[in-house]
Amino acid sequence: MPSIQKTGQRCQDFGEDGALDLMHNMPFQQAGYYYSTSAPVVAGGVIIVAGAVNDNYDVNSPSGVIRAYDVNTGELMWNWDSGDPDNTAPFDVNDPTQVYRTSSPNSWSTASADEELGLAYFPMGNRTPDQLGSYRNAAEEKYATSVVALDLKTGEARWVQQFVHHDLWDMDTPAQPTLLDLNTADGVQPALVIPTKQGDVYVLNRATGEPIVPIKERDAPQGYLIAGEHASPTQPYSGLSFAPEKLTEKDMWGASLIDQMMCRIEFNKLNYDGRYTPPSTNGTLVYPGNFGTFNWGGLAVDPENGVMFGMPTYLAFTSKLIPKDTLGDVGDQ
Repeated sequence: MPSIQKTGQRCQDFGEDGALDLMHNMPFQQAGYYYSTSAPVVAGGVIIVAGAVNDNYDVNSPSGVIRAYDVNTGELMWNWDSGDPDNTAPFDVNDPTQVYRTSSPNSWSTASADEELGLAYFPMGNRTPDQLGSYRNAAEEKYATSVVALDLKTGEARWVQQFVHHDLWDMDTPAQPTLLDLNTADGVQPALVIPTKQGDVYVLNRATGEPIVPIKERDAPQGYLIAGEHASPTQPYSGLSFAPEKLTEKDMWGASLIDQMMCRIEFNKLNYDGRYTPPSTNGTLVYPGNFGTFNWGGLAVDPENGVMFGMPTYLAFTSKLIPKDTLGDVGDQ
């Protein structure tokens, strides 16, 4: 091993020729549909790998499974699939009949770990298609758009905190959880701080998942839904938030008066009842949009001075559902 470390050669006793093929046991293996967008987590003797699944490309896409491999040999130790979360025993990588769940919610951003607690914390995305909820099972509904704490030894989910119920807006949890010990009225707590695309910042006890900063539910818009779809009647809000105010006509911008007028006309054409207005066939304004108030960059926290550093941005986007029968022959996509 020392000679390999000095030369940069692949470790022959890790995986196959020093590499792991992450397409093993995947239900669908379209080229370019699955890839790792963040570094693995190495903790507790395992290397934990997640990956991104392309948004809205196909209802039949690779799984969002999170897998742990022995850090020295590359042997699969456990697999946690948000579409089948209770089955964490490692699959046989050579058995084609053992297949992970199709298109299950994935984790494309950066994870964190606490070896003393034996937990890894993964920001979770949504199931594809991201703006249509009719394909989701109960487990996917539970773990999508959340942060989940996985046991380093078994892969079992110890706790989960969801940030959007029945996510129809591609509000994937986008950033690495920040871990710190936080002074509170109840004493020092092991804390986890994580921002969201919609602008809320959640502060949780990372051992239990219980909120340190209060979380409440508010009524959410219900209109414009297509047949067979539903919107959650309420959505969670954190007591610490950078969510922007609801947009109005006067917020529309243009380089000239004509440009501003045209922007106001477009604004009034779209469905918009504020945050969490459901996608529609007419066209919906989503604000904050899926580029987020916060995104991949995450947060930095100074625990001694009680200061958090972040870079919120405010960008809207539009969402429009196109009925399949208006598109002609598009296959199964």
